[in-house]
Amino acid sequence: MFSLLFVALVALTGRVLALSFSCSEFTSKIDAQATNVAHITLNFTGSGTVRVAGSWDIAFRFCQPLLTKLDTSSTLQVLGSGATYTKEYWHLSYKPEDYDYQRHAAVAGYSTLAFDLLGAGASAKPDPFCVVQIPMNVAIATEIVKRVRGGTLTKALPAFSKIVYVGHSMGSVILNGIMVGSPSLIDAAVLTGYAHPSTDMPVHVPTVADGDIQIAATTFPRRFGSLDPGYTVIENRALFYGPNGTFDPKVFELDVATQDLVSVGDADTLNVGERLAADFTGPILSVEGDLDAGNCTPNCSNIPEEAAFYPRAASFDYVIIPNTGHVLNLHLTAPKTFAIILEWIKSQGF
Repeated sequence: MFSLLFVALVALTGRVLALSFSCSEFTSKIDAQATNVAHITLNFTGSGTVRVAGSWDIAFRFCQPLLTKLDTSSTLQVLGSGATYTKEYWHLSYKPEDYDYQRHAAVAGYSTLAFDLLGAGASAKPDPFCVVQIPMNVAIATEIVKRVRGGTLTKALPAFSKIVYVGHSMGSVILNGIMVGSPSLIDAAVLTGYAHPSTDMPVHVPTVADGDIQIAATTFPRRFGSLDPGYTVIENRALFYGPNGTFDPKVFELDVATQDLVSVGDADTLNVGERLAADFTGPILSVEGDLDAGNCTPNCSNIPEEAAFYPRAASFDYVIIPNTGHVLNLHLTAPKTFAIILEWIKSQGF
């Protein structure tokens, strides 16, 4: 009944009321090892593999639901953000009643755990060429979920028996990597702003040379002046949005002012996490903006075909959000997107 009331409220008002809920931030040291690509440079060349291991501080935000509900109390949503974004993507400070996914999830009765990827936000920033790559971020995310299940991530966080992983963009690439390498670790997957490369939409690796990305230390010296040149930014934020009228200009301004990092290593290894997840058996939801040129072919006809990459999934559902670009959480349609995701999670029994 509460869930139906929540959806009705969103449908009628287009927003979730500014209700209080509890969030805490913490840092935890995560041990991980991965087989990374060797010899990556600023020219995005790399060959061979190298085994990398280490222990790094990862920054988290845990939010508890507004109301404790028996049917959702055992479920945790793990939230993974994309390149040049941090955990703030899920917890926007501007008009949180519209753009704060963690608030929407709390109102619906869910606990959420958002984290900064290795090399981003408040997490550690080791070598951006040989360490901060997709294989390592997959390994770290895998270890995070294992520790959440075992109740050992932090004393403040209880163990959860059901894990729904919600990824965005590069966060979905990492999620796909978990589904490939540890298919039984998560119970359900929500992939947003993501699709496998196809002949109609081949993968494009951004480079410093072609101007797609810029060295962070020289572009924003006050914020990133001490960082290795392998940490980069994407100045052209318009790439992530639909045309004027599909987003609030103040959200765009906030995005420009707070944009974060992507390592050369991550950008050069995006394809590593995009393999077929042959053994994942949970339900999957794909959510895409119809104006996301990087992931949708015309009319987003490629999205239904994504099911072929998950042949054993219990189900594969997809929703195309109209008048929406790549960063779904930052468009005017964000409340609608949030309601769709949360209702789907509930419909799957989580």
